[in-house]
Amino acid sequence: MRKKVWLMGIMACLCVGLTACGNPLKKLPEATGENIYDAEEDTTGNDFTDDLLEDLIDEAGIPGDVTSFVINDRDDNEDSKERTELKVEITTETDTLEYVYYYVADCKYSDGKWVLKDYEIDEDEESLITPLVEVTQDQVKDILVGRVSYYDYTPDDWFDNAYAEFSEDGIVEIKINSQNVESAVIGSGSDPVDNLKITVVWTNGFCNYTGDFELTCTYNLNSESAEWKYQSLTHSSDCTQEMTAETEAALSDEQMTADLAGYPLITDSYNFSTGLVLTEDTMESISFDDIVWNNTSCTRRANIILADQSIFKVHVIADFTYSYNGSEWNLNSIKYSPGYYDGMNDCWASDNDLIGNYSGVVRNNDGTQYATVYYSILTVNADGSLSGVVKWVSSGTDPSTVEPINFTGSYNEKNMFVDIDLENSVNVKYGTGRWDYYSIYDAYLRYNVETGSLVSTNYQVKYVLEKEGAAGASEEVTPEENGEEPSEEDAVE
Repeated sequence: MRKKVWLMGIMACLCVGLTACGNPLKKLPEATGENIYDAEEDTTGNDFTDDLLEDLIDEAGIPGDVTSFVINDRDDNEDSKERTELKVEITTETDTLEYVYYYVADCKYSDGKWVLKDYEIDEDEESLITPLVEVTQDQVKDILVGRVSYYDYTPDDWFDNAYAEFSEDGIVEIKINSQNVESAVIGSGSDPVDNLKITVVWTNGFCNYTGDFELTCTYNLNSESAEWKYQSLTHSSDCTQEMTAETEAALSDEQMTADLAGYPLITDSYNFSTGLVLTEDTMESISFDDIVWNNTSCTRRANIILADQSIFKVHVIADFTYSYNGSEWNLNSIKYSPGYYDGMNDCWASDNDLIGNYSGVVRNNDGTQYATVYYSILTVNADGSLSGVVKWVSSGTDPSTVEPINFTGSYNEKNMFVDIDLENSVNVKYGTGRWDYYSIYDAYLRYNVETGSLVSTNYQVKYVLEKEGAAGASEEVTPEENGEEPSEEDAVE
């Protein structure tokens, strides 16, 4: 009995062994997703996959030397055990490029061995081509030389086209902070890309700069001498700028203030002009905005308050323009910009001291005097309105016999004009004949920046009003003569 059981066990083992040996699928490598290719021995360790790899390389025309062979998946026919579908990944290399191909191989067991029946590109995977070398630091420099990057040096630049131009000698240092090579899909017509984040230190002779940039390069696969080529360059942050000592001296506050010498302040409105020369003596203060750079030229704005302006506190904007000739800075121009933008003049006021007494001589066109005018501005309000009294005294008339006339008016700090409307018109005699009279209804006064006086711009009525205490001031009209007191509450300080 024991002998019979022992014989049955042996037969069972033999049957299992024969079944295993008769399964063709056992002759194929497993789908491990790992490289089974030994580059030194030039084999996958399996006769069929060696043949399969060789057939795919030859028939598909895969370039380069094989570095990896991977079976990612197997779809076996368990019924016949003589058919299987393999998803394989083949990696090859040339001197410059790495190729990764994905195929689906239809395999059949025939005449005691596995053979490749058919194959096709694996549509579920993208076959890729990748350069073996990234863009180098030396290549970055070669790419940058002669390149121009447009951007603002500071957020508040007046010019939108400030730019950096890199030269061979101007590039001081290049640092590659990171780079990411993007493979190209084989057959897509696209090229691999290297995305670099770099820091560049450069100089243009008058300033030193440090900036972060994003550089994109492409690897032209269709070129006979394939290499990395420039695609785009953008700045990723505002560049820092440090002026050289020579530039700091040439564009300093002190030098620009000195450069004002000889440049007259020109204001021109309704044929009224002045040629006040701006010097340290004629300025109460001067301050400068930041320098605005535009490659080898720059502009800087000065904000000026004029000194000794007894009626208005006068402001002036002056724009300096300099250019660099390769060794030094030269002043091109100083232009005075309007304080407001209607093109009338270059000055405006932030404050006024209009309240007070004024007098002026009224003359004919031939210069002969025919009247004296006396103003008292009694109130000046925050909204620009004002009021006061005025006397028009014909030549030869006793001023004490002339009654003052009330007036209202307004002033505008943008153009420093004063409009006067008389309560009653007055006839002013300007000649010796019976009809030599002129009817005065209003007055239109413009502030003269150079002399610090109010100048009449009325047709036929021309005079210069000096404020009390100034040279040429005459009899004044006091508030008491009109029964009024100046309103300190409403006056503009």
